[in-house]
Amino acid sequence: MSGSSPEYSRRTSHHGHALHQPAPLHYCPPPTRHILDVINNNVTRNRWGLAALATSSSLCGAAIVLALIIIGDAPHRFGPPFWTLGTIVIAYLICALPISTCTIVVCQHRALGWLGGPTPLTEPQLRATLRLPQTICAIIAALWTIGGIAVSIPAFALLAQPDALSTTAIIGLGGLGTIGYTFVFVERAMRPVMAHAVQNMPTGHSPPQISVASRLLLVWALSTALPLTAAIVLLNAPSATAADRIASATAMAGAALVAGTAAELALSRAVAHPLRQLRRSVDAIAHGNHTTHVTVDDSSEIGVLQNSVNQLADALLEQQRLRDILNRHVGLGVATRALATGELLSGEIHNVTAVFVDVRDSTALALRETPHIVVTKLNGLFSDIVTATDHFGGLVNKFEGDAALCIFGAPTEITNNATAALRAAREIRDRTNARGELHIGIGIGKGPAFAGNVGTEHRLEYTVIGDAVNEAARLTELAKYLDTSALASDVTIAAADPTEAAHWTLYKEILLRGRDTPTTTWLLTN
Repeated sequence: MSGSSPEYSRRTSHHGHALHQPAPLHYCPPPTRHILDVINNNVTRNRWGLAALATSSSLCGAAIVLALIIIGDAPHRFGPPFWTLGTIVIAYLICALPISTCTIVVCQHRALGWLGGPTPLTEPQLRATLRLPQTICAIIAALWTIGGIAVSIPAFALLAQPDALSTTAIIGLGGLGTIGYTFVFVERAMRPVMAHAVQNMPTGHSPPQISVASRLLLVWALSTALPLTAAIVLLNAPSATAADRIASATAMAGAALVAGTAAELALSRAVAHPLRQLRRSVDAIAHGNHTTHVTVDDSSEIGVLQNSVNQLADALLEQQRLRDILNRHVGLGVATRALATGELLSGEIHNVTAVFVDVRDSTALALRETPHIVVTKLNGLFSDIVTATDHFGGLVNKFEGDAALCIFGAPTEITNNATAALRAAREIRDRTNARGELHIGIGIGKGPAFAGNVGTEHRLEYTVIGDAVNEAARLTELAKYLDTSALASDVTIAAADPTEAAHWTLYKEILLRGRDTPTTTWLLTN
Protein backbone atom coordinates (compact mmCIF):
# COMPACT_ATOMS: atom_id res chain seq x y z
CA MET A 1 0.00 0.00 0.00
CA SER A 2 1.01 3.49 -0.56
CA GLY A 3 1.53 5.82 2.35
CA SER A 4 -0.27 4.76 5.48
CA SER A 5 -3.32 3.24 3.88
CA PRO A 6 -4.69 0.17 5.66
CA GLU A 7 -4.10 -3.25 4.21
CA TYR A 8 -4.41 -6.88 5.17
CA SER A 9 -1.13 -8.13 6.60
CA ARG A 10 0.53 -10.98 4.79
CA ARG A 11 1.01 -13.71 7.40
CA THR A 12 2.25 -16.61 5.35
CA SER A 13 4.38 -17.08 2.31
CA HIS A 14 3.07 -18.83 -0.78
CA HIS A 15 4.53 -22.04 0.65
CA GLY A 16 2.44 -21.65 3.81
CA HIS A 17 5.30 -20.97 6.22
CA ALA A 18 4.75 -18.42 8.96
CA LEU A 19 6.29 -15.05 8.37
CA HIS A 20 7.24 -12.30 10.76
CA GLN A 21 4.18 -10.74 12.35
CA PRO A 22 4.34 -6.94 12.13
CA ALA A 23 3.33 -4.89 15.14
CA PRO A 24 -0.29 -3.68 14.93
CA LEU A 25 -0.54 -0.46 12.97
CA HIS A 26 -2.34 2.65 14.11
CA TYR A 27 -5.20 3.67 11.88
CA CYS A 28 -4.70 6.47 9.38
CA PRO A 29 -7.48 7.28 6.92
CA PRO A 30 -6.80 6.26 3.30
CA PRO A 31 -6.18 8.98 0.72
CA THR A 32 -9.48 10.73 -0.07
CA ARG A 33 -10.62 10.27 -3.66
CA HIS A 34 -14.26 11.28 -3.40
CA ILE A 35 -16.50 13.47 -1.23
CA LEU A 36 -17.90 10.26 0.32
CA ASP A 37 -14.39 9.37 1.52
CA VAL A 38 -14.15 12.72 3.33
CA ILE A 39 -17.56 12.20 4.94
CA ASN A 40 -16.76 8.61 5.96
CA ASN A 41 -13.44 9.56 7.59
CA ASN A 42 -15.12 12.33 9.60
CA VAL A 43 -18.04 10.10 10.64
CA THR A 44 -15.87 7.29 12.01
CA ARG A 45 -13.48 9.62 13.85
CA ASN A 46 -16.23 11.71 15.50
CA ARG A 47 -17.58 10.13 18.70
CA TRP A 48 -21.14 11.12 17.72
CA GLY A 49 -20.73 10.34 14.03
CA LEU A 50 -22.23 6.86 13.76
CA ALA A 51 -24.92 7.68 16.35
CA ALA A 52 -25.95 10.72 14.31
CA LEU A 53 -25.98 8.58 11.18
CA ALA A 54 -28.18 5.90 12.77
CA THR A 55 -30.50 8.43 14.43
CA SER A 56 -30.93 10.29 11.14
CA SER A 57 -31.85 7.00 9.47
CA SER A 58 -34.49 6.33 12.15
CA LEU A 59 -35.98 9.81 11.79
CA CYS A 60 -36.04 9.43 8.01
CA GLY A 61 -37.72 6.06 8.41
CA ALA A 62 -40.35 7.56 10.73
CA ALA A 63 -40.90 10.37 8.25
CA ILE A 64 -41.36 7.85 5.44
CA VAL A 65 -43.92 5.92 7.50
CA LEU A 66 -45.79 9.13 8.24
CA ALA A 67 -45.68 10.06 4.55
CA LEU A 68 -47.08 6.65 3.58
CA ILE A 69 -49.92 7.00 6.09
CA ILE A 70 -50.72 10.51 4.87
CA ILE A 71 -50.58 9.37 1.22
CA GLY A 72 -53.17 6.75 2.10
CA ASP A 73 -55.40 9.55 3.49
CA ALA A 74 -55.27 8.02 6.98
CA PRO A 75 -55.87 11.34 8.82
CA HIS A 76 -59.21 11.72 7.06
CA ARG A 77 -60.18 8.05 7.23
CA PHE A 78 -59.04 7.39 10.83
CA GLY A 79 -60.29 10.62 12.36
CA PRO A 80 -59.31 11.56 15.95
CA PRO A 81 -57.52 8.21 16.63
CA PHE A 82 -54.91 9.25 14.07
CA TRP A 83 -53.85 12.21 16.20
CA THR A 84 -53.82 10.05 19.31
CA LEU A 85 -51.46 7.60 17.61
CA GLY A 86 -49.34 10.51 16.35
CA THR A 87 -48.98 11.82 19.90
CA ILE A 88 -47.84 8.35 21.06
CA VAL A 89 -45.24 8.21 18.29
CA ILE A 90 -43.83 11.66 19.12
CA ALA A 91 -43.69 10.84 22.84
CA TYR A 92 -41.93 7.56 22.12
CA LEU A 93 -39.37 9.24 19.84
CA ILE A 94 -38.63 11.89 22.47
CA CYS A 95 -37.90 9.15 25.04
CA ALA A 96 -36.28 6.49 22.85
CA LEU A 97 -34.00 8.47 20.53
CA PRO A 98 -31.72 9.87 23.30
CA ILE A 99 -31.42 6.39 24.83
CA SER A 100 -30.56 4.73 21.49
CA THR A 101 -28.16 7.56 20.59
CA CYS A 102 -26.25 7.26 23.86
CA THR A 103 -26.15 3.47 23.52
CA ILE A 104 -24.66 3.76 20.04
CA VAL A 105 -22.10 6.32 21.27
CA VAL A 106 -20.99 3.92 24.02
CA CYS A 107 -20.70 1.03 21.53
CA GLN A 108 -18.77 3.20 19.07
CA HIS A 109 -16.36 4.32 21.79
CA ARG A 110 -15.71 0.73 22.87
CA ALA A 111 -15.18 -0.43 19.29
CA LEU A 112 -13.36 2.58 17.80
CA GLY A 113 -11.72 4.14 20.84
CA TRP A 114 -8.34 3.09 19.48
CA LEU A 115 -8.63 5.42 16.45
CA GLY A 116 -5.85 8.00 16.57
CA GLY A 117 -4.70 6.79 19.99
CA PRO A 118 -1.24 5.61 21.02
CA THR A 119 -2.43 2.11 21.94
CA PRO A 120 -2.61 -0.58 19.23
CA LEU A 121 -5.73 -2.65 18.68
CA THR A 122 -6.59 -5.29 21.25
CA GLU A 123 -8.43 -8.42 20.18
CA PRO A 124 -11.70 -7.46 21.97
CA GLN A 125 -11.58 -4.04 20.29
CA LEU A 126 -10.86 -5.69 16.98
CA ARG A 127 -13.89 -7.96 17.22
CA ALA A 128 -16.07 -5.12 18.48
CA THR A 129 -14.96 -3.04 15.48
CA LEU A 130 -15.86 -5.75 13.00
CA ARG A 131 -19.26 -6.32 14.67
CA LEU A 132 -20.14 -2.62 15.08
CA PRO A 133 -22.46 -2.34 12.01
CA GLN A 134 -24.48 -5.33 13.23
CA THR A 135 -24.49 -3.95 16.78
CA ILE A 136 -25.87 -0.58 15.65
CA CYS A 137 -28.50 -2.30 13.50
CA ALA A 138 -29.54 -4.41 16.50
CA ILE A 139 -30.04 -1.22 18.55
CA ILE A 140 -32.14 0.34 15.75
CA ALA A 141 -34.12 -2.91 15.41
CA ALA A 142 -34.88 -2.85 19.13
CA LEU A 143 -35.92 0.82 18.85
CA TRP A 144 -38.37 0.07 16.04
CA THR A 145 -39.65 -3.17 17.57
CA ILE A 146 -40.56 -1.50 20.85
CA GLY A 147 -41.98 1.49 18.99
CA GLY A 148 -44.02 -0.75 16.73
CA ILE A 149 -45.50 -2.55 19.69
CA ALA A 150 -46.18 0.77 21.46
CA VAL A 151 -48.15 2.01 18.43
CA SER A 152 -49.79 -1.25 17.33
CA ILE A 153 -51.50 -1.99 20.64
CA PRO A 154 -53.38 1.37 20.71
CA ALA A 155 -54.03 1.07 16.97
CA PHE A 156 -55.91 -2.21 17.43
CA ALA A 157 -57.83 -0.60 20.29
CA LEU A 158 -58.74 2.59 18.40
CA LEU A 159 -59.04 1.49 14.74
CA ALA A 160 -60.87 -1.15 12.80
CA GLN A 161 -58.85 -4.33 12.53
CA PRO A 162 -58.01 -3.97 8.78
CA ASP A 163 -56.77 -0.40 9.30
CA ALA A 164 -54.80 -1.47 12.39
CA LEU A 165 -53.17 -4.30 10.44
CA SER A 166 -52.35 -1.92 7.59
CA THR A 167 -50.80 0.58 10.00
CA THR A 168 -48.75 -2.15 11.73
CA ALA A 169 -47.54 -3.46 8.36
CA ILE A 170 -46.46 0.04 7.27
CA ILE A 171 -44.57 0.53 10.56
CA GLY A 172 -42.90 -2.86 10.11
CA LEU A 173 -41.83 -2.04 6.55
CA GLY A 174 -40.52 1.32 7.73
CA GLY A 175 -38.52 -0.40 10.45
CA LEU A 176 -37.05 -2.93 8.02
CA GLY A 177 -36.12 -0.18 5.61
CA THR A 178 -34.53 1.89 8.39
CA ILE A 179 -32.48 -1.08 9.61
CA GLY A 180 -31.34 -1.87 6.08
CA TYR A 181 -30.34 1.70 5.24
CA THR A 182 -28.63 2.08 8.62
CA PHE A 183 -26.52 -0.96 7.87
CA VAL A 184 -25.68 0.31 4.38
CA PHE A 185 -24.64 3.75 5.65
CA VAL A 186 -22.69 2.52 8.69
CA GLU A 187 -20.94 -0.29 6.81
CA ARG A 188 -20.01 2.11 4.00
CA ALA A 189 -18.63 4.65 6.46
CA MET A 190 -16.62 1.99 8.29
CA ARG A 191 -15.09 0.14 5.33
CA PRO A 192 -11.61 1.73 5.66
CA VAL A 193 -11.60 1.15 9.42
CA MET A 194 -12.83 -2.44 9.08
CA ALA A 195 -10.23 -3.19 6.41
CA HIS A 196 -7.54 -1.90 8.79
CA ALA A 197 -8.97 -3.99 11.63
CA VAL A 198 -8.96 -7.13 9.49
CA GLN A 199 -5.19 -6.84 8.98
CA ASN A 200 -4.73 -7.34 12.74
CA MET A 201 -7.04 -10.36 12.88
CA PRO A 202 -5.14 -13.24 14.57
CA THR A 203 -4.05 -16.03 12.26
CA GLY A 204 -6.70 -18.73 11.93
CA HIS A 205 -9.65 -16.42 12.69
CA SER A 206 -11.99 -15.63 9.82
CA PRO A 207 -13.23 -12.02 9.82
CA PRO A 208 -16.96 -11.45 9.41
CA GLN A 209 -17.57 -10.55 5.80
CA ILE A 210 -20.45 -8.91 3.98
CA SER A 211 -20.32 -10.50 0.55
CA VAL A 212 -20.98 -8.67 -2.69
CA ALA A 213 -23.98 -10.94 -3.27
CA SER A 214 -25.53 -10.00 0.08
CA ARG A 215 -24.97 -6.31 -0.67
CA LEU A 216 -26.71 -6.69 -4.02
CA LEU A 217 -29.61 -8.49 -2.35
CA LEU A 218 -29.86 -5.82 0.35
CA VAL A 219 -29.85 -3.00 -2.20
CA TRP A 220 -32.58 -4.77 -4.20
CA ALA A 221 -34.67 -5.24 -1.05
CA LEU A 222 -34.35 -1.58 -0.04
CA SER A 223 -34.80 -0.05 -3.48
CA THR A 224 -37.38 -2.40 -4.99
CA ALA A 225 -38.90 -4.96 -2.63
CA LEU A 226 -39.83 -2.59 0.19
CA PRO A 227 -41.47 0.12 -1.97
CA LEU A 228 -43.43 -2.50 -3.90
CA THR A 229 -44.54 -4.25 -0.70
CA ALA A 230 -45.62 -0.91 0.76
CA ALA A 231 -47.58 -0.23 -2.44
CA ILE A 232 -49.34 -3.59 -2.12
CA VAL A 233 -50.27 -2.83 1.49
CA LEU A 234 -51.63 0.62 0.63
CA LEU A 235 -53.46 -0.57 -2.47
CA ASN A 236 -55.24 -3.23 -0.43
CA ALA A 237 -56.25 -1.01 2.48
CA PRO A 238 -59.99 -1.84 2.95
CA SER A 239 -61.16 1.68 3.65
CA ALA A 240 -59.01 3.36 0.98
CA THR A 241 -60.78 5.04 -1.94
CA ALA A 242 -59.79 4.69 -5.59
CA ALA A 243 -58.08 8.08 -5.47
CA ASP A 244 -56.11 6.99 -2.39
CA ARG A 245 -54.97 3.84 -4.15
CA ILE A 246 -53.85 5.75 -7.24
CA ALA A 247 -51.96 8.26 -5.09
CA SER A 248 -50.32 5.44 -3.11
CA ALA A 249 -49.30 3.52 -6.23
CA THR A 250 -47.89 6.66 -7.84
CA ALA A 251 -45.93 7.63 -4.71
CA MET A 252 -44.49 4.16 -4.28
CA ALA A 253 -43.51 3.89 -7.95
CA GLY A 254 -41.76 7.24 -7.72
CA ALA A 255 -40.01 6.22 -4.50
CA ALA A 256 -38.87 2.97 -6.09
CA LEU A 257 -37.48 4.82 -9.11
CA VAL A 258 -35.61 7.39 -7.02
CA ALA A 259 -34.32 4.93 -4.43
CA GLY A 260 -33.41 2.35 -7.06
CA THR A 261 -31.48 4.85 -9.15
CA ALA A 262 -29.58 6.23 -6.16
CA ALA A 263 -28.85 2.76 -4.78
CA GLU A 264 -27.64 1.36 -8.10
CA LEU A 265 -25.39 4.37 -8.72
CA ALA A 266 -23.84 4.00 -5.27
CA LEU A 267 -23.49 0.25 -5.68
CA SER A 268 -21.98 0.51 -9.15
CA ARG A 269 -19.39 2.98 -7.85
CA ALA A 270 -18.62 0.77 -4.86
CA VAL A 271 -17.94 -2.18 -7.18
CA ALA A 272 -16.55 -0.49 -10.30
CA HIS A 273 -14.06 1.82 -8.58
CA PRO A 274 -12.04 -0.91 -6.80
CA LEU A 275 -12.20 -3.10 -9.91
CA ARG A 276 -10.67 -0.30 -11.98
CA GLN A 277 -7.94 0.04 -9.35
CA LEU A 278 -7.35 -3.70 -9.44
CA ARG A 279 -7.15 -3.71 -13.24
CA ARG A 280 -4.58 -0.91 -13.23
CA SER A 281 -2.53 -2.66 -10.56
CA VAL A 282 -2.63 -6.02 -12.34
CA ASP A 283 -1.56 -4.31 -15.59
CA ALA A 284 1.32 -2.67 -13.72
CA ILE A 285 2.37 -6.02 -12.24
CA ALA A 286 2.17 -7.65 -15.66
CA HIS A 287 4.57 -4.99 -16.98
CA GLY A 288 7.09 -5.66 -14.22
CA ASN A 289 6.12 -3.03 -11.64
CA HIS A 290 6.01 -5.25 -8.57
CA THR A 291 6.02 -2.36 -6.11
CA THR A 292 2.43 -1.37 -6.95
CA HIS A 293 -0.18 -1.83 -4.23
CA VAL A 294 -3.95 -1.44 -4.01
CA THR A 295 -5.63 0.40 -1.16
CA VAL A 296 -7.61 -2.23 0.75
CA ASP A 297 -10.80 -0.45 1.76
CA ASP A 298 -13.37 -3.24 1.72
CA SER A 299 -14.10 -6.27 3.89
CA SER A 300 -16.00 -8.25 1.25
CA GLU A 301 -14.61 -10.48 -1.50
CA ILE A 302 -13.40 -7.28 -3.17
CA GLY A 303 -11.20 -6.56 -0.15
CA VAL A 304 -9.92 -10.14 -0.20
CA LEU A 305 -9.10 -9.73 -3.90
CA GLN A 306 -7.36 -6.41 -3.21
CA ASN A 307 -5.30 -8.10 -0.52
CA SER A 308 -4.51 -11.03 -2.85
CA VAL A 309 -3.23 -8.65 -5.53
CA ASN A 310 -1.00 -6.99 -2.92
CA GLN A 311 0.27 -10.40 -1.81
CA LEU A 312 0.92 -11.32 -5.45
CA ALA A 313 2.93 -8.12 -5.94
CA ASP A 314 4.88 -8.79 -2.72
CA ALA A 315 5.58 -12.39 -3.76
CA LEU A 316 6.76 -11.36 -7.22
CA LEU A 317 8.92 -8.62 -5.72
CA GLU A 318 10.44 -11.15 -3.33
CA GLN A 319 10.97 -13.58 -6.21
CA GLN A 320 12.64 -10.85 -8.23
CA ARG A 321 14.85 -9.97 -5.27
CA LEU A 322 15.85 -13.62 -4.80
CA ARG A 323 16.51 -13.95 -8.53
CA ASP A 324 18.78 -10.90 -8.41
CA ILE A 325 20.61 -12.31 -5.38
CA LEU A 326 20.97 -15.69 -7.12
CA ASN A 327 22.31 -13.98 -10.24
CA ARG A 328 24.88 -12.10 -8.17
CA HIS A 329 26.03 -15.18 -6.28
CA VAL A 330 26.18 -17.83 -9.01
CA GLY A 331 26.05 -15.82 -12.22
CA LEU A 332 23.30 -15.16 -14.73
CA GLY A 333 23.90 -18.29 -16.78
CA VAL A 334 23.77 -20.67 -13.82
CA ALA A 335 20.76 -18.92 -12.30
CA THR A 336 18.82 -18.83 -15.58
CA ARG A 337 19.37 -22.51 -16.22
CA ALA A 338 18.48 -23.51 -12.66
CA LEU A 339 15.25 -21.45 -12.73
CA ALA A 340 14.32 -22.72 -16.18
CA THR A 341 14.74 -26.43 -15.35
CA GLY A 342 13.53 -26.22 -11.77
CA GLU A 343 16.18 -28.76 -10.81
CA LEU A 344 19.68 -28.69 -9.39
CA LEU A 345 22.33 -28.70 -12.07
CA SER A 346 24.02 -32.02 -12.64
CA GLY A 347 27.66 -32.25 -13.51
CA GLU A 348 28.73 -32.17 -17.16
CA ILE A 349 32.00 -32.23 -19.04
CA HIS A 350 32.61 -29.10 -21.12
CA ASN A 351 35.55 -27.97 -23.19
CA VAL A 352 36.11 -24.64 -21.48
CA THR A 353 38.57 -21.80 -21.41
CA ALA A 354 39.47 -20.60 -17.90
CA VAL A 355 40.69 -17.09 -17.10
CA PHE A 356 42.32 -16.68 -13.69
CA VAL A 357 43.04 -13.17 -12.36
CA ASP A 358 45.16 -12.50 -9.27
CA VAL A 359 46.60 -9.39 -7.61
CA ARG A 360 50.36 -9.01 -7.36
CA ASP A 361 51.86 -8.28 -3.94
CA SER A 362 48.48 -8.41 -2.22
CA THR A 363 50.12 -9.13 1.16
CA ALA A 364 52.20 -5.97 0.96
CA LEU A 365 49.11 -4.05 -0.14
CA ALA A 366 47.20 -5.24 2.94
CA LEU A 367 50.06 -4.08 5.19
CA ARG A 368 50.41 -0.75 3.45
CA GLU A 369 46.72 0.26 3.16
CA THR A 370 43.73 0.17 5.48
CA PRO A 371 41.22 -2.68 5.00
CA HIS A 372 38.65 -0.22 3.68
CA ILE A 373 40.97 1.02 0.94
CA VAL A 374 42.00 -2.54 0.04
CA VAL A 375 38.38 -3.62 -0.30
CA THR A 376 37.54 -0.53 -2.36
CA LYS A 377 40.36 -1.27 -4.80
CA LEU A 378 39.43 -4.95 -5.01
CA ASN A 379 35.80 -4.09 -5.68
CA GLY A 380 36.92 -1.84 -8.53
CA LEU A 381 38.96 -4.72 -9.98
CA PHE A 382 36.11 -7.21 -9.57
CA SER A 383 33.73 -4.77 -11.24
CA ASP A 384 36.02 -4.64 -14.26
CA ILE A 385 36.31 -8.44 -14.30
CA VAL A 386 32.54 -8.93 -14.17
CA THR A 387 31.93 -6.31 -16.87
CA ALA A 388 34.46 -7.80 -19.26
CA THR A 389 33.39 -11.40 -18.60
CA ASP A 390 29.69 -10.62 -19.10
CA HIS A 391 30.54 -8.66 -22.24
CA PHE A 392 31.95 -11.77 -23.89
CA GLY A 393 29.44 -14.31 -22.54
CA GLY A 394 31.49 -15.85 -19.76
CA LEU A 395 30.74 -16.68 -16.12
CA VAL A 396 32.58 -15.28 -13.11
CA ASN A 397 32.59 -18.56 -11.24
CA LYS A 398 34.02 -17.33 -7.95
CA PHE A 399 36.02 -14.70 -6.11
CA GLU A 400 38.80 -16.10 -3.95
CA GLY A 401 40.16 -13.36 -1.73
CA ASP A 402 41.98 -11.09 -4.18
CA ALA A 403 41.59 -13.47 -7.14
CA ALA A 404 38.80 -14.37 -9.54
CA LEU A 405 38.06 -17.37 -11.76
CA CYS A 406 36.15 -16.79 -15.01
CA ILE A 407 34.83 -19.60 -17.19
CA PHE A 408 33.97 -19.44 -20.87
CA GLY A 409 31.95 -22.35 -22.30
CA ALA A 410 30.00 -23.49 -19.22
CA PRO A 411 27.21 -23.64 -18.31
CA THR A 412 26.35 -21.74 -21.52
CA GLU A 413 28.04 -22.89 -24.69
CA ILE A 414 29.99 -20.27 -26.66
CA THR A 415 30.83 -20.72 -30.33
CA ASN A 416 34.53 -20.00 -29.79
CA ASN A 417 35.16 -19.75 -26.08
CA ALA A 418 38.93 -19.38 -26.52
CA THR A 419 38.49 -16.18 -28.52
CA ALA A 420 35.95 -14.83 -26.03
CA ALA A 421 38.26 -15.59 -23.09
CA LEU A 422 41.29 -13.93 -24.70
CA ARG A 423 39.29 -10.81 -25.56
CA ALA A 424 37.95 -10.63 -22.02
CA ALA A 425 41.49 -10.96 -20.64
CA ARG A 426 42.65 -8.05 -22.80
CA GLU A 427 39.71 -5.90 -21.63
CA ILE A 428 40.42 -6.73 -17.97
CA ARG A 429 44.09 -5.79 -18.49
CA ASP A 430 43.15 -2.50 -20.17
CA ARG A 431 40.58 -1.54 -17.53
CA THR A 432 42.95 -2.34 -14.66
CA ASN A 433 45.77 -0.32 -16.22
CA ALA A 434 43.37 2.58 -16.74
CA ARG A 435 42.51 2.57 -13.03
CA GLY A 436 46.17 2.44 -12.06
CA GLU A 437 45.39 1.06 -8.58
CA LEU A 438 46.53 -2.56 -8.72
CA HIS A 439 48.97 -4.79 -10.56
CA ILE A 440 47.50 -8.09 -11.67
CA GLY A 441 48.37 -11.31 -13.41
CA ILE A 442 46.09 -13.10 -15.85
CA GLY A 443 46.39 -16.74 -16.84
CA ILE A 444 44.35 -18.43 -19.60
CA GLY A 445 44.08 -22.20 -20.02
CA LYS A 446 41.88 -24.42 -22.14
CA GLY A 447 40.65 -28.02 -21.95
CA PRO A 448 37.91 -30.36 -20.77
CA ALA A 449 36.56 -29.77 -17.27
CA PHE A 450 33.74 -30.85 -15.01
CA ALA A 451 31.12 -28.10 -14.59
CA GLY A 452 28.35 -28.59 -12.07
CA ASN A 453 27.35 -28.66 -8.43
CA VAL A 454 29.57 -30.01 -5.69
CA GLY A 455 28.84 -30.25 -1.99
CA THR A 456 25.96 -31.88 -0.13
CA GLU A 457 22.17 -31.82 -0.45
CA HIS A 458 22.10 -29.00 2.11
CA ARG A 459 24.86 -26.82 0.65
CA LEU A 460 25.82 -26.77 -3.01
CA GLU A 461 28.22 -24.70 -5.05
CA TYR A 462 28.49 -24.48 -8.81
CA THR A 463 32.12 -24.94 -9.72
CA VAL A 464 34.43 -25.96 -12.55
CA ILE A 465 37.11 -28.58 -11.93
CA GLY A 466 39.74 -29.61 -14.46
CA ASP A 467 43.28 -29.23 -15.71
CA ALA A 468 42.38 -26.08 -17.65
CA VAL A 469 41.57 -24.32 -14.37
CA ASN A 470 44.80 -25.49 -12.75
CA GLU A 471 46.75 -24.42 -15.83
CA ALA A 472 45.21 -20.92 -15.74
CA ALA A 473 46.05 -20.56 -12.04
CA ARG A 474 49.69 -21.63 -12.59
CA LEU A 475 50.08 -19.23 -15.53
CA THR A 476 48.72 -16.41 -13.37
CA GLU A 477 51.48 -16.92 -10.79
CA LEU A 478 54.01 -16.25 -13.53
CA ALA A 479 52.09 -13.50 -15.31
CA LYS A 480 51.90 -11.34 -12.17
CA TYR A 481 55.59 -10.56 -12.50
CA LEU A 482 55.62 -9.94 -16.24
CA ASP A 483 55.15 -6.49 -17.75
CA THR A 484 52.42 -7.76 -20.09
CA SER A 485 50.45 -9.15 -17.09
CA ALA A 486 48.90 -12.01 -19.12
CA LEU A 487 49.97 -15.51 -20.22
CA ALA A 488 47.96 -17.97 -22.32
CA SER A 489 48.57 -21.59 -23.14
CA ASP A 490 49.43 -22.71 -26.66
CA VAL A 491 46.20 -24.74 -26.86
CA THR A 492 44.18 -21.59 -26.16
CA ILE A 493 45.92 -19.53 -28.85
CA ALA A 494 45.60 -22.37 -31.37
CA ALA A 495 41.82 -22.50 -30.83
CA ALA A 496 41.33 -18.74 -31.11
CA ASP A 497 40.52 -16.69 -34.19
CA PRO A 498 43.63 -15.46 -36.02
CA THR A 499 42.54 -11.87 -35.47
CA GLU A 500 42.61 -12.36 -31.72
CA ALA A 501 45.74 -14.53 -31.79
CA ALA A 502 47.57 -11.63 -33.43
CA HIS A 503 47.47 -9.79 -30.09
CA TRP A 504 49.60 -12.53 -28.50
CA THR A 505 53.26 -13.35 -28.98
CA LEU A 506 54.99 -16.70 -28.47
CA TYR A 507 56.88 -16.58 -25.17
CA LYS A 508 58.56 -19.83 -24.12
CA GLU A 509 58.02 -23.30 -22.78
CA ILE A 510 57.50 -23.42 -19.03
CA LEU A 511 57.29 -26.44 -16.76
CA LEU A 512 54.28 -25.58 -14.62
CA ARG A 513 54.09 -26.75 -11.03
CA GLY A 514 52.58 -30.23 -10.79
CA ARG A 515 53.21 -31.14 -14.45
CA ASP A 516 55.66 -33.53 -16.09
CA THR A 517 55.85 -31.85 -19.50
CA PRO A 518 56.45 -28.17 -20.31
CA THR A 519 53.69 -25.89 -21.53
CA THR A 520 54.15 -23.55 -24.47
CA THR A 521 53.01 -20.06 -23.46
CA TRP A 522 52.06 -16.83 -25.20
CA LEU A 523 52.38 -13.23 -23.98
CA LEU A 524 49.76 -10.53 -24.41
CA THR A 525 51.55 -7.81 -26.32
CA ASN A 526 48.95 -5.28 -27.39
